[in-house]
Amino acid sequence: MDSFEGVAQTYEKSRRGYPVALRQWLIESGALDNSSFVVDLGAGTGQLVRLLAPAAAQTVAMEPSAEMLTVGRRATADLSNVSWIQGKDSDMPAHFGSREVDLVTIGNAFHHMDQAELLGDLDDLVGNGGAVCIATSSVPVWLQDSDWSRAIRRELETVFGPLPRSGVPDLETSVSALQDSSFGDVSTWSFEQTDHRACENVVGELISSSSGELSSGMVDRIRLVAQSFSKDGALPELVQATAVLGRRPTGR
Repeated sequence: MDSFEGVAQTYEKSRRGYPVALRQWLIESGALDNSSFVVDLGAGTGQLVRLLAPAAAQTVAMEPSAEMLTVGRRATADLSNVSWIQGKDSDMPAHFGSREVDLVTIGNAFHHMDQAELLGDLDDLVGNGGAVCIATSSVPVWLQDSDWSRAIRRELETVFGPLPRSGVPDLETSVSALQDSSFGDVSTWSFEQTDHRACENVVGELISSSSGELSSGMVDRIRLVAQSFSKDGALPELVQATAVLGRRPTGR
């Protein structure tokens, strides 16, 4: 799971975005304001950068997948302060070495990165008083604590075997990584809300995470499992979003 080639449109349509409360927390913490230069790393189709852009001076979405970048550019076309760069976390020094960044955000992607190397690079790129925010929008639909998610997980495990927990919000790991870096002034945020999720969006999230590994037959089986738990085509979901903010102390 967790590869996104060939599925950018499905990703954009089916993935849950970030709550507005995250942007408000970043503003209240002093990490984000209308003078901020923000880089969203591993931006996907731009769900997080779309949330942050209205409160920032300039935002750059950095994404390794050309397909995701294309969809993201279309999705943010109405935001004049969003630009896109194709690149991965290790490309940060090459792209931003000549300009100090105020805030680096990483949404649903930190577990894909070389964390220690990235935070070392950001030591040279993030300015005095700057910050790094590691955020998650929710728990993957196949790893949630609900009857329908467990049923979907059992179905997937008939093909893939036990599924790893990567992608589940892990505050402890993110806090530890930041505390071991130059961004050791750490604060955390969490958000829970009961909501409903369309069955087709649940199926879409699975498709967008599998990069073609799910056969059409398996997709149909997952759809039937989801529908068996649904009411009017939707499933109850406890949305659990998290963020960890690591601040660079002033006067470094």
